[in-house]
Amino acid sequence: MKTNKFTYLFMTLLLILLTATPAWAYIPFKAEYLVESRYKLAPSVNLTHEIRWRAGMYHVSMEAGNSLVSWRENSRFTLSDTALPVSKDFRSRTRVIQNRNDRKLSFDGRNDGRNDGILDRQTLVFALPLIAQQRGVGASGMLESLNHRGREKNIEYFVHELLDYEGSRAALIDVWFEGKPDELLGRVYFSLEVPGLILHAEAFDEDGRSLGTLKLTHWSPI
Repeated sequence: MKTNKFTYLFMTLLLILLTATPAWAYIPFKAEYLVESRYKLAPSVNLTHEIRWRAGMYHVSMEAGNSLVSWRENSRFTLSDTALPVSKDFRSRTRVIQNRNDRKLSFDGRNDGRNDGILDRQTLVFALPLIAQQRGVGASGMLESLNHRGREKNIEYFVHELLDYEGSRAALIDVWFEGKPDELLGRVYFSLEVPGLILHAEAFDEDGRSLGTLKLTHWSPI
């Protein structure tokens, strides 16, 4: 009888846990990055990256800034049947001295019933390492994406390696705009242990010159 009661209690707790969080759960975290670039108003700046689970969906934020410029992006997403993110809405806010911009995107109706929906810039960060983990080295393809202005900016990718990077399992992925394989946008080391966590990244201009780098300095679960 005691065994049956224990089994019933265990299964009840398990059911509660499974219905309280999604079956494919990302790890809520807060990360700090150092961004160094050719941008004269912010040659070196700290960037904060967070993901939280709230009210039935994931909430992501990235922000950086100094006294002259600031930048913040927020995104909310759910998960498809294949665990890929499905964008719900996106917001971008920027300030350059006294000039401010605030743009919002809604994906309502765009992604209904789709397992491979249109992504925003923040959800791309979560989709790419998951694809690398599922499909492995040599995986390539295109992801439908909108930029912060709501314009179609589809991203193509190629998974170069799955490797150990400074003690962490990582995927090395190249990305570029659709149809422009000779104009590399970025080369990114994504964590395979903490989905969405960037270990190191480098961005390039149209001539292949480095625009700047992003390097993880600290992260912790929240």
